[in-house]
Amino acid sequence: MINNTLTNLYRSEIINLTDLYFSRFIGALAGEYDPDVLLAASLASQATFKKHVCLDLESIAGKPLSGMRHGGEVIRCPEISKWRDKLKICPAVGDPGSRAPLILDDRNRLYLYRYWEYEQVLGREILEKINGNLNPVDVPRLLDSLERLFPGSGDTGMDMDPQRIAGIVSCLRNFCIITGGPGTGKTTTVAKILALLLEQPGKKDLRILLAAPTGKSAIRLGEAIRGIKDGLDCSSSIKASIPIEAMTLHRLLKPIPGSPYFRYDHDMPLPADLVVVDEASMVDAAMMAKLVQAVPRNAGLILIGDKDQLASVEAGSILGDICGGGGINDFSPRWSHILDLLARGFTSDDGIRGCPPAKIGDCIVTLKKSYRFSEGKEIEDFSRAINAGDEKNAMNMAESDRYSSISFKKMNSHPRLIQSLEPVILSGYKNFLTARNPVDALKHLNDFKILCAVKKGGFGVEGLNRIAEFILKNHGFIDASGEWYHRRPVMIHKNDYTSGLFNGDIGVAWHEAGNPVFVYFQAGDGDVMRFSPYRLPDHETAYAMTVHKSQGSEFESVLVLLPDKDSPVLTRELLYTGVTRTRRSLAVWDCGDGFSACIQRTLTRQSGLRDMLWKEYREFNEKGDQPCVKQ
Repeated sequence: MINNTLTNLYRSEIINLTDLYFSRFIGALAGEYDPDVLLAASLASQATFKKHVCLDLESIAGKPLSGMRHGGEVIRCPEISKWRDKLKICPAVGDPGSRAPLILDDRNRLYLYRYWEYEQVLGREILEKINGNLNPVDVPRLLDSLERLFPGSGDTGMDMDPQRIAGIVSCLRNFCIITGGPGTGKTTTVAKILALLLEQPGKKDLRILLAAPTGKSAIRLGEAIRGIKDGLDCSSSIKASIPIEAMTLHRLLKPIPGSPYFRYDHDMPLPADLVVVDEASMVDAAMMAKLVQAVPRNAGLILIGDKDQLASVEAGSILGDICGGGGINDFSPRWSHILDLLARGFTSDDGIRGCPPAKIGDCIVTLKKSYRFSEGKEIEDFSRAINAGDEKNAMNMAESDRYSSISFKKMNSHPRLIQSLEPVILSGYKNFLTARNPVDALKHLNDFKILCAVKKGGFGVEGLNRIAEFILKNHGFIDASGEWYHRRPVMIHKNDYTSGLFNGDIGVAWHEAGNPVFVYFQAGDGDVMRFSPYRLPDHETAYAMTVHKSQGSEFESVLVLLPDKDSPVLTRELLYTGVTRTRRSLAVWDCGDGFSACIQRTLTRQSGLRDMLWKEYREFNEKGDQPCVKQ
């Protein structure tokens, strides 16, 4: 009977073929075929496919599985006490710390072993860095650096500019997260922090490594720091010591060919005193676990990102879990006291170093003021309403004539969509289509972009790219009769270290009369690279892209297109990410009820990391700890 049940689960697409075979493997390994145990095994496997780190048994215990029927009756999961008892006596299920294919913890979370291990490594390594002693610093030098690099930042600890607080945290702690929305100065803050650290005595030769999850984000990080550091109020020798070359996490850790392992790991740590990782929200559980293991025990780790953006495309929501247990800049009394002492010019190094270790909330700094949007605060306010789940206010802003930089349309049919897109595409890509050379064309590719929630279908990336080609061909801007037509925009889908092209890179095909076709891309140093189209890794046409692919990018104008049918991908995080990709103007077109669905549905990924990191912090504050240094 259980085989029939699992087969029906597979046929109903509740589980996939891997989940089906995994559950059978568990049954064979355990020497038993209890239907409740095999059901749990198949759903735990499916949870990782849905990007969860674990399966929260309590969330489904006693409830029916929607989407399928067996024997005329709805299949219902067992009650939690019965389910847990059966799993506890199964030989293939172990307690935390044991080695078994499945791990069941005391909060009724069921893990595949390797995901449990990733989570334990992450939590353990982060807590170890947090619980270490404060780094020794030259306090007078630190205060002088803060005044020059972070001027006008407030007179008291709690009024201090969060950018300055991030500098202090990074200097005194070996772990810091800098989070904030678009344009809040995260990269500027990091560049100043690097100068701050290098100005400390004996730190001029500090080994600093810069990294990001994708090639595109790595190039952008290097470019941003290159553009910022020359304007810093520090010596030319300090500026020269600030690195500007960033690399992907894979390149940083050096993968071992033919294996899931990296050359740099716990046993062979990175040659670094500080590792800085941008776009940390895009890093999944497996990669983050491998990264933190490779960072030397006494080295610093700074993670930068927007905790409210979409999570990684693989399992886990690491930045959200790390930041998700407390309020904004919710510092403990002891850490607030240190900030206040430094704000008032307290110069006793012994007083600061005498404080005990901090907790997770003291290492997370949220930047709130945005400098990105050129049209006042309209788009910023709109994104905040979305982020807060305030559907009424967000819709009022979207439909109001008072907000010149935001527009909203309901699309009732695909023909109407094509008709409405015509003037938008012609206007948005005007400068790109009239550029006289590939260099200018590349610059104008960032003028406008269509962002889709989904890839497939008439309202997805594939359909929108075909519509764009149809419109531009009808108006004589392109000749799309061949694959590599003149001015075709393309986006790379796969990292290629040999060519220097990376996932997310956007280029343009240029085919002038009498010359062969070349595809041009912007290089990290500002130059332009060109390639034969036949040398490119996996790619696609890029008039439109998914919101996921747009993470870390910014455009002058953006059209966010929501599909005609509901989908689990329509979440508040997706809409927030899409609308914050623009600098100047935003259009949201809803082809169904996607706008409402997005705001009402939040991205939830099950894990135990948040509990693991924040348990100590909650207990710490519940004790009502007092400041560690008397004034």
